[in-house]
Amino acid sequence: MKARFSYPLIFFLPSAMAAVIGSVFAGGVGAGILWLFVHGDNPWPETAETVVMALVVVVAAVILAALVSTAYAYGKRRESNGGVSGWHVALAMGLSVALPAIVLLHQWRIGNIG
Repeated sequence: MKARFSYPLIFFLPSAMAAVIGSVFAGGVGAGILWLFVHGDNPWPETAETVVMALVVVVAAVILAALVSTAYAYGKRRESNGGVSGWHVALAMGLSVALPAIVLLHQWRIGNIG
């Protein structure tokens, strides 16, 4: 398999996890801005929830597309250097383990787990 197709496959899982983490952050920021500056403690209309969820979906899609296209471009450049690097495979595996571990460690530290 060509490296241009291997790199997006290898880095798809860490890219998806990063996209979800980024979209949760964007949703929190969007809801915080709406709470602080627009609606406050008053009842929120349905459109506000729809806007925040649309923001979350759009941010996740944009981050995932950007990361996968970056992996494709890097794999395309890497084809002339001999294909997929073993270090990059190890990096993808490490990111696949480290990103959920960081989230779980944060949740454990604030008391949501255990």
